[in-house]
Amino acid sequence: LGLGGGGGGGVEGYVRPIFGAVLAVADWALRCPGLFEHLRKRGIPVVGYVVNDEEDWEFCLDQNISICTDYPDRLGRFIMKRRGEKFPRGPPDIVREAGQEFERRVEVERIHSVRFSGKF
Repeated sequence: LGLGGGGGGGVEGYVRPIFGAVLAVADWALRCPGLFEHLRKRGIPVVGYVVNDEEDWEFCLDQNISICTDYPDRLGRFIMKRRGEKFPRGPPDIVREAGQEFERRVEVERIHSVRFSGKF
């Protein structure tokens, strides 16, 4: 940004260490179990937003914090592994069964709409 030239001098030389310290304090504060207990006692829901690695999943689960992630399949496997459960059947089986259930529901809806509309 041109704030005082290169070599870590000028304003940039002061901003980076301060910014790093602020982030370290914020990380420590957000990992303090007392904070989450305080929020829960007041009825404030706690959600970990975009929690994408196992270390953070472990922390959230230990603290009973809801998790929002970009990788729900990985989180599901992580939780199952943590519980000592086996992984579910493969995706092709699940997709096929879901498709069959969808087709069954569509057929039921079609039958109901015909009955109630009086059209055959």
